[in-house]
Amino acid sequence: MDNIMNKKIVSGLVALFLATFSLNSAFAGPPPGGWNKLATLSSVEDFQGLKSGDKIAQVCKMCDSISITEVQSNEQAMQFCKEGSKLDCPSCDNVAKVVRVGPPSKGTQNVRFVDDHGNTCMIMAKVETEKSSKMHEHKKH
Repeated sequence: MDNIMNKKIVSGLVALFLATFSLNSAFAGPPPGGWNKLATLSSVEDFQGLKSGDKIAQVCKMCDSISITEVQSNEQAMQFCKEGSKLDCPSCDNVAKVVRVGPPSKGTQNVRFVDDHGNTCMIMAKVETEKSSKMHEHKKH
């Protein structure tokens, strides 16, 4: 009799867990307007494509923070990828130095944000809202 009671209790607990998990999953999903998309800014050309009003995310690998900045001008955008420029993390004392990789005469020059040891410590990305992203456009037939 105890064995049957234990099985019923365990079955009930499993059912309760599954119901709770399913209910929580039903509420998960994108916020109204969709998720924001990030397009990594990793080349000089990426920064040249930024325009006034674009939003960029500065992701610090040292403190795991993300700071959003609105681009005021193309000149400001190009400062973010200027060889030797320094970018401060607003959340910690980390300072990243801009390093360009690859010869300028060969086309694309990659941009890296490194610490004093030459390790990548920061990433920059353009923030695209669902409305401005063309990744999920559906064609009507």
